[in-house]
Amino acid sequence: MRRRLGQLMGAAALALWALSGARGGVAATDPLWETPFFRFHAPPALAETAGFYGDILERARRRAAEHWSVPLNTPVAVYLWPRESWESLERDQPAMRDVLAFVRGGDQSMVINHFGCRRAGLSELETTLTHEYVHCYLGRALGDWPAGVERRRLPRWLEEGLAMAVANQRGWWDATSLRWLGPRRMIPLMDLADDFPAEPSRQRLAYRQSASAVQFLIEENRGLTALIDRVVDPVEGPSFVASAWSPAVVAGLEQRWHATVRLGWRWMLIFTTAGFAWAVVMVVALLAWRRRRELARRRLSRWAMEAEGLIAAGTSDEEQDAEIERLLRGEEK
Repeated sequence: MRRRLGQLMGAAALALWALSGARGGVAATDPLWETPFFRFHAPPALAETAGFYGDILERARRRAAEHWSVPLNTPVAVYLWPRESWESLERDQPAMRDVLAFVRGGDQSMVINHFGCRRAGLSELETTLTHEYVHCYLGRALGDWPAGVERRRLPRWLEEGLAMAVANQRGWWDATSLRWLGPRRMIPLMDLADDFPAEPSRQRLAYRQSASAVQFLIEENRGLTALIDRVVDPVEGPSFVASAWSPAVVAGLEQRWHATVRLGWRWMLIFTTAGFAWAVVMVVALLAWRRRRELARRRLSRWAMEAEGLIAAGTSDEEQDAEIERLLRGEEK
C-alpha cells in the first residue's frame, strides 16, 4: 500500500518533470524486442530481464483492454531505467523513490523503475503497469481526434479515476474514508482538474475522490467500458471532454455524486449512534444484572445465617449487615 500511495503521490511531480524534457535512463536506441503493442528499450546490463517485462506488460495490456471496445494497435515505447538513473532522478524528486512506473507526456511512452520493481511483488507491478497503460491509451486516443478539437486532455481527476477503475485500485477503505469525511470537507473537483495538491494527505484525498467520482460516472453510464468508449469516441468524445472542463457541468455531477456519499455518510452516523446507544444499554444492563445477583447472594446468605441462629430474624438489612460484620470480626455480643 505504501508503494502504491508513493506511486500516486509522485504523479503530479512526474508530469512536470516529463514535460520539462528531463534526460537520463535509456538512450533512444533500437528496441530489444518489439510487438504490435510495445517497443521495449533497456541498457545492455538489463537485457536479460527483457522477456520478464514483456510477459508482465502483455498481461497488463490485456487486463486493461478488457475495458474498451476500440483497441490501441500502435506500439507504446517502454524504457527500463537502471538503478543509477533512477537515483539521479530521486535527488531532484524524492517522492520518486517508491514510484514503479510513469507515462511521459507527448509520445505517451512508459518509463519503468527497474530497481523499484525488484522490490515490489508481481501483483503490484502488474496493477501499476495496467494503470499506466490506461494513461497511454487515453493519451493516444484523444490525440487521434479530428483536427480542430480544442480539448485533447482529460481533467486530472477524471483520467486518474479511470485508470484506477481499470486497475481495480479503489479499496473499501477509500470509499469508507470519504463517507466519514463528508462532502463539505472534500476538495472541489474543478480544483483537481489541472493538478492535484502537493501535500501528501490532500493528494491521497484527491485520488480517493477521483476514484469515487468516476465510480459514480461509471454507474451513470452503465459500465466502465461504456464510459471509456464514450470518452475516446471521435464524435461524442470531444463534447464529453469539453463538458468535463465546464464548471457548471462538473458542479451538477458533484451535486449528484455528493448525494450518494452524503447518504452513506448519514447512514454511517445513524448506525454508529445506534451502536453506541446499544453499547450503553448493554453496559447498564450488565451492571444492573451484577447488582441484582449480588443482592440475591446476600439475601441467601442472610437466610442461611438466620436458619442457623447466627443472626436475629426480622431485623432490617442494615442491622443484619452490622451483625454479620461483627461475626466476621469474631466479636461477641
